[in-house]
Parts: sequence; C-alpha cells; structure tokens
Amino acid sequence: MQAAQEAWNSLVSKKQMVIELWISSVDQGWAHSVCSQADLAKALADVEVTAIESDIIMSPSLGIPIMAHPPAIESDLTFSEFLQRGVASGKHLKLDFKQPDVVQDCLKMCQQYSDRFQGIWLNADILPGPGKEGMQPIFEADSFVKMCLDALPGACLSLGWCVDLGLAGPYEDYHVDEMFDVLSRNSLLEARLVIPVNLRLAIMNSESRPPLLRLLENTACELLLWTGFGEPPISYQDIQYARHMYYAVEPDDIEDDPDAPAQRSCYRDRVAFDVIVAQKW
Repeated sequence: MQAAQEAWNSLVSKKQMVIELWISSVDQGWAHSVCSQADLAKALADVEVTAIESDIIMSPSLGIPIMAHPPAIESDLTFSEFLQRGVASGKHLKLDFKQPDVVQDCLKMCQQYSDRFQGIWLNADILPGPGKEGMQPIFEADSFVKMCLDALPGACLSLGWCVDLGLAGPYEDYHVDEMFDVLSRNSLLEARLVIPVNLRLAIMNSESRPPLLRLLENTACELLLWTGFGEPPISYQDIQYARHMYYAVEPDDIEDDPDAPAQRSCYRDRVAFDVIVAQKW
C-alpha cells in the first residue's frame, strides 16, 4: 500500500494537480445513475455537470460489464463505451461497482486512461451499515482495496456501508470503528479518499458530536453525503442541518461550549453533497 501511495504522490507532482479536483467537492455538479445512452448524452452535454456517477453490473446476456442499477440486468450502455466517452469529456467519473465480478475487467480498461487529467472514484459498499447489521456485504473490504490500488494507484477510493433505509437508524460508533479498522489495515488513515454516507442517516444522530465526525478528525478522508436511487428528494433544511452538524460551527457555539471543536470549520472542504433536493419543502 505504501508503494501505491508513493505512486499517487508522484502522479500528482508530475501533473501539478490540485488534489481537491480528484475528490468530493462542493463545486462538483453531479449527474446521478447515468446508466443509458440517453442519460450519458444528456450528462456530457450539460456544462453544469462536472462529475458523472454510474452503476456497473455484469450483463448476463453479453458477459461484459454494463451500466445498470439493480434490479435492472441489461442496458444499452456498456462500461467500455461509458468509460471512453466519459474520459474524453474530461468530467470526473464515479464508478459504483454493484457486483464483485465486474471489478477486475473494469480496472483493466481504466488502466488505458490512467494518465488523464481527471478524477476517477472507485466505489463499493464494503461494510454492513445501518439496517444491514449482521449481513455480509458482497464485497470483501481488503480484497477490494488491494485490487483497486494495485491496478490504479492514482484513483480515489470511495468506501461505504451497505444500508437499508427502511430499517436503519443512525450511523453508530461501531460502524465507524469497523471503517477505522479497514483504513488502518490498509494504511489508508492518511490517504485522501471518500467515505460516502447517506444524508438522512447521517443527521439522525442528535448527539453534538456524531460518530461520523471522528472520521474527519482522525483521518484525511472526506465525507460525501448522498441520497440514493429511488430515495425521495431531501429538503434544503436537512442539508443545512447536516452542514451545521459536520462543519458549520458558529462562534457563539464555541463560546457557549468550550468542548466544541473550534477547528471543525476547517472540515468545510471535506464535506460534500451528492443529493437530489426537493423543489418545495
């Protein structure tokens, strides 16, 4: 893993990149679940879209990776075409792997474009999260991390929890502890990576110091607060509440509570939102 990190640092130096371009940013304009020819054409044509998120499964009929979100099993957009057109556009790409058997083939195709000036997120749900406790994720955490860093040391890992919104409570300390264990085992505590968390679950915890805050305090990761496929849009008030929980500490809060982390405002650039916002609330 140390060699992978050194390769990444070298790549940044050679390209004179601003590393924030490779990770979550409040300035990113997202296109969600781009899993068809029509969706991709729309995302590529939209100048407000800077990052494209899509889901990857194996086509049972073609035997190759395609862009589709379960329960869909077919698509008119192959991963190969998505990657070629996405890279050519210069937009950042978030690859959300839904099945382990597609990862190796996709990484091999990504290696053809490893010198391009853009961000590629490699995303998988590697741990059981709220509502999924006791269930084994289909991805084995350490294997996924090693496979990705061996193939693409310059890519950004995006490591999340499996969740069930219908059964879920908030993210708890033991969820965070398990993520810490994964990051520690793989020498990723100081690596720039993304931890995606569901926004609704992230604001359920009414504590002044929610457990997820520990990831910002003790690692170099960023939190990407998301709403998912088929999930109702989020209200603007909930977004504001999340901002307050994770980085928008007001001066009065610090004066009233000596234990309030005065440095929390520095997390502003490490908390981003990939959400659909309700038009009325």
